[in-house]
Amino acid sequence: MSPTIETSHTAPQLLYTLYLFIKVDILTMALPVLLFATLTSKNTSILRGLNATLWTFAHLLQYCVSNQTRCSDAQNQDDNLNKPWRPLPSGRISMKNARALRWALLPLCFLLSTRYGLVDLGILMAGGMYLNNEWRWDRHWLTRAVLNAIAYGTWDMGATVLSFGGRSPFLAAGTLRTIISNSLIVLTTIHAADFCDEEGDRAEGRKSLPIVTQGFSRLSITFLLPFWSAVIIWANDHGVKNILDFATLTLALFLATRFYTIRDPREDRKSYVLYNIWLLMIRLVQISPIYQA
Repeated sequence: MSPTIETSHTAPQLLYTLYLFIKVDILTMALPVLLFATLTSKNTSILRGLNATLWTFAHLLQYCVSNQTRCSDAQNQDDNLNKPWRPLPSGRISMKNARALRWALLPLCFLLSTRYGLVDLGILMAGGMYLNNEWRWDRHWLTRAVLNAIAYGTWDMGATVLSFGGRSPFLAAGTLRTIISNSLIVLTTIHAADFCDEEGDRAEGRKSLPIVTQGFSRLSITFLLPFWSAVIIWANDHGVKNILDFATLTLALFLATRFYTIRDPREDRKSYVLYNIWLLMIRLVQISPIYQA
């Protein structure tokens, strides 16, 4: 029988269980957000970086626990099929205790946002999580895309404000425009994450874009990745003028071809990893003028 939080309360086991809740999203969410925040602020301090890291990971944990406790053990088919190593499917924690953790994290994150002067972002984040998970707005591709765009934008803004040391220097730097454009990119391309989870999504009754319209979802990714790359590169550099521009556009074209021609869940999972690298590169393209000035 695998160890559970109910029978073993050692700190390493608890920390590992918390890690398993957020494991998938560390590379795809937390690290890109923090890298963007750090590079955008250019000369942030260690303390500001630690504040941004704490705020980002606390809200990431709140989101992941909320997402993974939204249904009963019997209904938890998505994780059982797609991610059986997570704390609930693997038996490391009971649904009762996981839900207690979910609601304990809500006031803790709110207090943290209050401490950092990010009350509005904390409320927006908590509300989005509730709609996405408890109200199950993630079941439909459109509401899922909207909530993901809001989440990415909120995480970016919170971490970047903390890296700048306040809203005034953040707004003065003109970073808000970059965050808005990043959110629009996520809004129109986040279904790249759904191809690899199609089996579990069908079992759970979701209407993701690949399930609703397999052909259009693949075709849209094929068009939108190069389109957004070209738009962002032109808006910032007025053409492909450096290695980062070239690499971003090349990866977009490669990914567009890969998503459309290779239709296997394992390969789609690899493509999703590359998609997140592309998202990071798009962000770097937008902040590169800061270092050219």
